[in-house]
Amino acid sequence: MRVLVASFEAQGKLIEEDLSAAEDLEALARSVTSQFEQYVKLNRKIPPEVLVSVNQIEEPAKLADTVASHLALKIPDKQDLLEISSVQERLERVYSLMEAEIGVMQVERKIRSRVKRQMEKTQREYYLNEQLKAIQKLKLLVDI
Repeated sequence: MRVLVASFEAQGKLIEEDLSAAEDLEALARSVTSQFEQYVKLNRKIPPEVLVSVNQIEEPAKLADTVASHLALKIPDKQDLLEISSVQERLERVYSLMEAEIGVMQVERKIRSRVKRQMEKTQREYYLNEQLKAIQKLKLLVDI
């Protein structure tokens, strides 16, 4: 019996984050947090407790990474985010991705609502037609 053992080796390099323009970062972080609140309201898959923890994050870089981890993103988009060393650019990209996702979710919600209304209308019409048929049968029986 032969046993194959695979070993992997990796090298990492710490990338310094660009934290310039602290005032801009603060404003951008607030915008990202506010946008994330709207995202959580539309996305039922994210528990509300996540919003509480995101509101407590004070470091802009950590905020960008945490919010991004909760977004429904494709792998290439996640990889692109990981490669952005500027915190401001990363926050802006997260904001942009969230904005696009919120737009899609709002359209989905409108479609679901419209389909639901149409189904309810169809069911109501069917029910009323069945009632009408029953009344007509009763009338025929009474007339006999």
